[in-house]
Amino acid sequence: MRENSRYIDFDIVSVLWPLDSKAIVDGNLKLILGLIWTLILHYSISMPMWDEEEEADDGKQKTPKQRLLGWIQNKLPELPITNFNRDWQTGRALGALVDSCAPGLCPDWDQWDQTKPVDNAREAMQQADDWLGIPQVL
Repeated sequence: MRENSRYIDFDIVSVLWPLDSKAIVDGNLKLILGLIWTLILHYSISMPMWDEEEEADDGKQKTPKQRLLGWIQNKLPELPITNFNRDWQTGRALGALVDSCAPGLCPDWDQWDQTKPVDNAREAMQQADDWLGIPQVL
């Protein structure tokens, strides 16, 4: 995040959005989500979760994206998740993630039809909303 600036550096889509309180009050969803993601990156994902994590990888610091990807890979060892784009396109990874967080919510995610990604994502997000209290924002 830049200091003394009206902009948030939103690394996910590599754009700068003007930060204006009126846009937030008016419900600009992209701006609000960008602000939330920036706060998550800065205050949660960027901090080590375990003491040994600070010393891991020969002293190399992982980026927040690398840390989040590592967490997902640990939660979903049966799926080859290597990025935040193409590996999520079928909706199956989202179902697997929901099921790993709350076993039984999406038990058949591995049998979902890959040609129906919207239905798959909708099912996973509906289960997360109904049972985990995670609002659907996508």
